[in-house]
Amino acid sequence: PRSTPIKSTAASDVYKRQIYTYGNNDKLVVMIHGLGMDKTGYGNFDILASRLFDAGFDSLRFDLIGHGESSGSSLDLTLEGTLEVLEELLKVCDFKKLYLFGASYGCAVATLYPKTCEKIVLWSPAFGYKKEINNPKTWFVSEFLGEKAIEKIKKNGYANFGITGPKFNMNLINDINRYDPVSVLREKRCDIKIFHGDSDKVESYETSLRLEEMVPNVLVEIIKGGSHCFNDGTSGEVIEKTINFLES
Repeated sequence: PRSTPIKSTAASDVYKRQIYTYGNNDKLVVMIHGLGMDKTGYGNFDILASRLFDAGFDSLRFDLIGHGESSGSSLDLTLEGTLEVLEELLKVCDFKKLYLFGASYGCAVATLYPKTCEKIVLWSPAFGYKKEINNPKTWFVSEFLGEKAIEKIKKNGYANFGITGPKFNMNLINDINRYDPVSVLREKRCDIKIFHGDSDKVESYETSLRLEEMVPNVLVEIIKGGSHCFNDGTSGEVIEKTINFLES
């Protein structure tokens, strides 16, 4: 496979480097990482890109603003802005069939992309904050969207995702609260597969099981021992199962 940075136009000052792994395939998988991560996905995305190529898929992965090699500030991160950059990057990719893959926060971006895609894969979607799902037991709800974070933002103008993670403010919290995963997923006309670890401390796997009950075209597979990012010895299993779903 060939992997190359993409030179974009309007977004080039912020998104300094994106990796497009390509050959003679007509199927493209776009990978969108979560908050506090980067386009390598703790190494999992690099391995996934290689395995995808072996299975006949090209892939595109990029750093969100204020993450990895991208410049700019994570305080400017929005779902709409990320979708605009994704649309621009896709213009220089050669493909006939599009597949979307999101991890954690990236799941929202993947499901909001408005154009037709063949399948969607979601790793550990953090959707338990919505009242329709109502899973208050998660760290994501209590620490990221809860009163502690809001108090820090009022005091400092920002809070951090985790102890040393990227900065965010009320713009991102309000952005996420406007996103309704149940309604968005119900509008999709493709198969959606969620992989969620039963040892996820950021967002409980019960959230994904609830989504499966509520949305007919969502299938959930629980990865035994899997953490939020699957960087715990379960990455090989979830990568192979992701490939199998995309090929099926």
